[in-house]
Amino acid sequence: MLKKLLRDIGKMLNGTVIAQLFPLAVLPILSRLYTLNDFADYALFLSICTVASIVFSMRLELAIINAKFKGEISAILYLSGLCLISFATVALFIGVGIITIFDFNFLWLYLFALSSALFLALFNLYQNYLIRYEKYSQAATLVVVRSLLFASTSVGFGYISNRGQVYAFILSYALISLFIFLRMKKNLNSFSWLKIKYVVYKYKKYFIFVTPHATYNMLIMHAPIYILTVFYSSTIVGLYSMTYRLLAAPIGFISLAAHKVIYQRFSQLVIKKDFFACWKLMKKLLILLSLLMACIFSFFIFFGDFLIPWVLGQKWAECYAFLVVLSPWLFIRSITGVFSFAPLLKELQGSALLIEIIYGIIVFSILFVCSFLQLNIFETLRWFSIFGFIIVSGQLVWYCYLIRETYHA
Repeated sequence: MLKKLLRDIGKMLNGTVIAQLFPLAVLPILSRLYTLNDFADYALFLSICTVASIVFSMRLELAIINAKFKGEISAILYLSGLCLISFATVALFIGVGIITIFDFNFLWLYLFALSSALFLALFNLYQNYLIRYEKYSQAATLVVVRSLLFASTSVGFGYISNRGQVYAFILSYALISLFIFLRMKKNLNSFSWLKIKYVVYKYKKYFIFVTPHATYNMLIMHAPIYILTVFYSSTIVGLYSMTYRLLAAPIGFISLAAHKVIYQRFSQLVIKKDFFACWKLMKKLLILLSLLMACIFSFFIFFGDFLIPWVLGQKWAECYAFLVVLSPWLFIRSITGVFSFAPLLKELQGSALLIEIIYGIIVFSILFVCSFLQLNIFETLRWFSIFGFIIVSGQLVWYCYLIRETYHA
């Protein structure tokens, strides 16, 4: 079972690793084409986009994994489409109104982020659709193509505009979304309000708990971007965003790919009531993931001081200090995120949301207070990383307990 699971994860990871090679390969070019301020703008754009995509889709892509029949999957996709259109429209009017009233100067960024969020949500839906039918190679290919489009157009647009990365993100996801729309249209059953009502009732906890949980989690993950943008210079935000892009983003993609495959496999085991296999698999995966992440982080810590300025340019040399400070938090989060489905298996979405709220209040308060007191940026991030490591470690212990309790029950 473990070998087959690792093969399936490998199919997704092969695509994920290849997909990450393209942006990493052009990063030395991008770091010289764009300024630190440009990277700061892109980081803020991306943080708004990812949060909005969760709200727009209501996390119904996770429901696709649990769906038992094709008709149910079609109803989920139709419901997702209705959610995307409805919430995007509401967000557009509210956001534009607020920005216009208070005369903020990033209206362009907000509008671009909302349009990109639609494409990103559709992309995630289709990926989980492919994973539901165990079409891991196709899911991986989709990631590779999207990444290649983004990497190439980022360089091309960089010679034209300082917003080139934003334009590249929108274009790459828009083209992939057009392909997805045409493919999914052929595979959908006929529209049925009755089936949609059934899906809304069956997955009501996704609206009540899962979506707020995921949205809140994403807000906390991007909290440094929001706080640093307010209290520190755009240079600091640019350095932080480059560090995140250099290490956290690739690691995050690997964790997400593993999460999707493992969640699908654990769901099937729970349906079969094979709880012993769940706990046995959890222990093995935890060891393997810890070793893998330890190797990746060790490489960056030991060689990053020399490699970062050599590859990216001297103006990015301080990224190494950011990397070292953030490593404890990034390391434990990369492992814990893989098993974040555990509360779903036990129908404990409410408890998971409560824990996330407590975690968010603590780390957000630390960031805000340290920034408000105008502490050195590294002191601020060090406290953020330490408390983040402690709390996320507690989450991982809880996830292990849930799987173990399921087996012993």
